[in-house]
Amino acid sequence: KRVSLREMTRSPIIRAVFATRITENIGRKAFSAFLPLFGGVILGLSATQIGLLMFINVGASTLTQLFAGRVADRANKKALIIGTSLLAMTYMALIPEMTSFWMLAVLVVFNGSRAALNNTSNSALMVMEGRKYGMATSMATFSLAVAIGEGIGPLVAGAIADASSYSPASYVAAGAFLCSALLFSWFARPRRGVTIDLNDHSVAS
Repeated sequence: KRVSLREMTRSPIIRAVFATRITENIGRKAFSAFLPLFGGVILGLSATQIGLLMFINVGASTLTQLFAGRVADRANKKALIIGTSLLAMTYMALIPEMTSFWMLAVLVVFNGSRAALNNTSNSALMVMEGRKYGMATSMATFSLAVAIGEGIGPLVAGAIADASSYSPASYVAAGAFLCSALLFSWFARPRRGVTIDLNDHSVAS
């Protein structure tokens, strides 16, 4: 049976993942744009040190992908998504207090590992919905949300850094992660007439 896009967009899980992927990636890319500016201008780090920080961030995410997938398969995905977003909000707000390369290095290790948990949990939910609405269509929706967030994040962070200072840009990233947690909680909340099974998919009760 062919399912319409309109019917797909009524899925609470599709809405939750779409919203959190946009805001999560606004925060992640705002951080990626802000980190080199903060490290170079405020802390006086070299270009090599800044490049190493970005490498550590990506490397931590890459090396923890399989472990994160195993955790996401076994744990409560809603708790993982909300918890990792709130964790990111906390340490993004603390970036202006960082005073050295090594403090930032520890932060990006946490950030990369956290991102792996968040991403695999969201991906798993979208795959579950893909069984109902079409795998390719569901993953295209996922990719669209990621692309929107990745486009907005650096633009907003750069504009705020130009208009004020670097510290507010980190608070924007923190705010994006807070919005990610709140939006997922809202769309995936229990409601009358709909049972949301985050270990399988959303079905009418």
